[in-house]
Amino acid sequence: MAISLTSAESAIIGLANFNPMSAAIAKLYDSGKNLNEYMNQHILALQQSENTTIATTGQILDAAKLGFGLGYLSSVALIAVGQLLLGNNLLETGLSTTVGNSLLVFNPVAMTCGAIGAIVYGWSALSTKEQDAILQQIQDGLEIGVELIKSLIQFVIVKIKSLLDSKYLEELKDFIASQAQNFGKTLSDVTRATSDKISETVNKTIEAGKDVAQAVVKVKTSVVDIASESSDAVANTISNSFHKVAETANVAKNSISDIIKYQK
Repeated sequence: MAISLTSAESAIIGLANFNPMSAAIAKLYDSGKNLNEYMNQHILALQQSENTTIATTGQILDAAKLGFGLGYLSSVALIAVGQLLLGNNLLETGLSTTVGNSLLVFNPVAMTCGAIGAIVYGWSALSTKEQDAILQQIQDGLEIGVELIKSLIQFVIVKIKSLLDSKYLEELKDFIASQAQNFGKTLSDVTRATSDKISETVNKTIEAGKDVAQAVVKVKTSVVDIASESSDAVANTISNSFHKVAETANVAKNSISDIIKYQK
């Protein structure tokens, strides 16, 4: 059954269909021409998820849609803010869909949760100048007022923290990390939190340690494999193998130094 729209809602939809930011979001989500209908269905799908973090994200977007009188344009504004925080330069490039020469594959649920998570954890980390720059981009792109955009952002931050406990808030960070890497960024680039930087450094150290262990195994295997070769060949092979181990170990050492630096 067709949904009846008021004249005000029709005007909003008509305006949004012609602004560059909505066009970029429509392309990002591959929504087709009817972004309004797509967003309604997308929000409903989020709300019906069995995952608490995803369902709450949908609940908040739905509340923003109804509470601010903008219809789906409120969701577009919030997603656009989040995408900019994640590193997707929507207005500068029309739409970032590649990193290097690799075409990105986007998941609508992850994109939306990543964008909302970026607002929750990344907005307050920005300087006033950086916030103003993003607000200006959204204002120019969607043709809505800065104060209204600010209110939407604050609504999301306050509402989501009141609905999600620490466990699910941390899950939002997983969405941020997965989406930020699409644009060459890390979680800590978005949140600018020392704890997130330390966590990333520890993970690098663990991975480096695994590389060291694997390299040692390769050295042992190489020694066995070349036991029948000349002494010079054996010496060169062992030297090269241990050189690789030393390089990997140095990565681990540098990672640990980073941890110490960020703890100070």
